[in-house]
Amino acid sequence: MLYFCQNKVAFKQNNLNKFLRRLLQGDFIKQIVVYFQYKGSTILSEYKQYLRIRTLFEQLRLENIGTFTVNLPQNLIADNVIDANVLKVLEAERVSLISVYNATTELENLKREIVQRREELAIIVAHNQDKLQTEHCPLCGARYDDCSELVKHIESYGTQLS
Repeated sequence: MLYFCQNKVAFKQNNLNKFLRRLLQGDFIKQIVVYFQYKGSTILSEYKQYLRIRTLFEQLRLENIGTFTVNLPQNLIADNVIDANVLKVLEAERVSLISVYNATTELENLKREIVQRREELAIIVAHNQDKLQTEHCPLCGARYDDCSELVKHIESYGTQLS
């Protein structure tokens, strides 16, 4: 064990050398070189196209999904690298996402407006709490024992909505 601890680096280097010797003795490296002589340029061009497509999709955000278009090279479709039916499905999904995003944006705007109106009413109630004749909340209709409890509830509920 002591010998191993003292010669750990040499042991690792020896194992690496054994692995490389086995790799270089076989025809694997020669086969790779021959393969890349014939197919290297097509593999490289396909990889570049993949990178272009990837950078296009990395630019896709919820904010720009409505105006986002993907201009794929036509040879990808013609060479059956990308199926035209898949593109149609992707476009349908994009349209669906646009409608969901627009609906969500409208809902957020409506919620913001409701919270704003509620805050305005809460301010009016807080300023006129001495004039309130009822223990019922003018915002939700719930019953409270006194006006100060009502005002505290209105203020605490406002922080929950925000």
